[in-house]
Amino acid sequence: MTMIALAFFAAYISRNGKTAVTVSLATAAITIQVYILFRGFWKACFTGDWSKVDLDFSYVINAFYCLFAVMITWIANIGRIGPFQMLLAAIVEAFLFALNEYICFDQVLGFDLGGSSSVYTFGAVYGLAISLINTPANASRQAEESNIL
Repeated sequence: MTMIALAFFAAYISRNGKTAVTVSLATAAITIQVYILFRGFWKACFTGDWSKVDLDFSYVINAFYCLFAVMITWIANIGRIGPFQMLLAAIVEAFLFALNEYICFDQVLGFDLGGSSSVYTFGAVYGLAISLINTPANASRQAEESNIL
């Protein structure tokens, strides 16, 4: 439900409404699948058991948390990145989010009620990093030159 609300919010503030919803839903479908694979990858890396990737309901719930972080990143970068760049950023974010979550909750045994630290903070910081990467090199100079005092 929240994912659909974020998709329609993105459509509302974007110029291409139908494209924004389509990219949101396609990114959601791919993010959920790759998160489950990456979570199993990181578990295998830390435990050394490469026989199988576990799939239980908690992985699916955590995949939706990863999706919320990806949607926060996407909303922070509407108009800056295209659909393919968003898909690539979502896959990299799922990879890093799974690593972050495995270290914080399985290794350190941290507890995050509501996901505010792990989901929203990670999505916001990753979104700012993507925004910084996509900012032209001379943007700050142009801003200084256009500022008339």
